[in-house]
Amino acid sequence: ASSFVRIGNGGHGMLNLSGGSFNQTGGNPFIVGISGGTGNYNQSGGFLTSSAYLDIADGSTGNATISSGTANFAGDIWVGQNGGGNGTLTISGGAVTNGTWLAVGRAGANGVFNISGGIYVRANAGGGAGGPNVSVANGGGSGTVTVSGTGYVNVSAGDTWIGEGSAGTWNQNGGTTINSYVQLGRNAGATGNLSLNGGVFAASQIAPGGGTSTMNFNGGTLKATASNANFLSGLGQANVMAGGAVIDCGGNAIAIGQ
Repeated sequence: ASSFVRIGNGGHGMLNLSGGSFNQTGGNPFIVGISGGTGNYNQSGGFLTSSAYLDIADGSTGNATISSGTANFAGDIWVGQNGGGNGTLTISGGAVTNGTWLAVGRAGANGVFNISGGIYVRANAGGGAGGPNVSVANGGGSGTVTVSGTGYVNVSAGDTWIGEGSAGTWNQNGGTTINSYVQLGRNAGATGNLSLNGGVFAASQIAPGGGTSTMNFNGGTLKATASNANFLSGLGQANVMAGGAVIDCGGNAIAIGQ
């Protein structure tokens, strides 16, 4: 067991987990890149358990890559935290879960979350302003989520905000994403872009916020998870590209006013 974990604390650091178990206790964050350093966490097997949260690139550069095994964080996952931070979370296999917020591009940092295989789940019940939810881009930084291949994302326990306060992008190129309420461009000055190029993107509703909202249909399937008279409406732009638009009501009564 370990309490403090800082990989790349002012220098270059790397932690590789290929088997066995790594258990972090004490409620302190698991940090990958801080104090101007560069941190790399690579997991190809085994079990990682943290009683706190994952902080990738806290004002620094950080990369977490998971190809197999299980990683579980009781609290948040931050991919890019604080101005000047550049963080990347890459999942190609295994299972990653966390309890509370997923924030990609937080507090002025730039964050990238790529999943091409394996499973990601944000577990604890949330929704509404207080969350916990998914926030893609806030505080002046940028955030990008790309789901491809056989990647599976389930964030249906709360809301998904693409562009909470700044420039957020979600690319569904393959795989499956299960949401509940999805909002594009949540706050004034925010930009939310959702591009459906392949796979399945499921939601109970897709709605605009106070910023700029754009959805591009270019393949794949948009699937409704509940009956909703405002399932898709009010977006700044909804563009149908060469790949076309496929909308599956999933046996629900929905309306599209777009």
